[in-house]
Amino acid sequence: ATGFPNGGTGFLGRLPAGTVPDTMPRPTWGASDDAYFRYVAVVVAVVFLAVWWLLSSRVGRAWAAIRQGEAGAITLGIPVTRYRILALLITSFITGLSGALLAANTGVLDSTGTTFSAQQSVLLFATVLIGGTFSLSGAVIGGIFFYGVPVLLQAWGVSGDLVFIILGLGTIQAITTNPIGIAGSVAALARRWRTPRRASRAREVTA
Repeated sequence: ATGFPNGGTGFLGRLPAGTVPDTMPRPTWGASDDAYFRYVAVVVAVVFLAVWWLLSSRVGRAWAAIRQGEAGAITLGIPVTRYRILALLITSFITGLSGALLAANTGVLDSTGTTFSAQQSVLLFATVLIGGTFSLSGAVIGGIFFYGVPVLLQAWGVSGDLVFIILGLGTIQAITTNPIGIAGSVAALARRWRTPRRASRAREVTA
């Protein structure tokens, strides 16, 4: 990747070629690896809860209506452009926050691809599709796949290249037959399981 900010001054934030960027120190309360892990965990939990609250609010319902159909959302009086810009701002903020946490972890702003390669980007994209793109739990499942599957393969003595085959097949399956991902499938199964129980309870009450 080229052209990205790497710690320089000015609007573009680019350093001259051959210049070593300044290091990015961690917060004082997260100097050690264990402390920084706890710090990142707290930040992730706060962001997760904030997004969950946002999706449960009026804003989230407006986004859901826009996703179902822009024409229908306009008919309901939802300002589509305003909510699209709001979604862009929020996702940009979360992306920037993630980049800041990553840069503080490595100690330097690196846009050369050595810290976060294109291969990892493809794997992240695949795991998000497999986990489910329509729910927060899908992101959690995708993260578990991203880090858990390679660790399991190494523990079993299997070549790490097998993860590309597994995630490739999972991505094809998610795109073709299961666009809601694992999280959506689990939620659908839970709804099907609860519906008969509620119906049986209703019959017992009326009886």
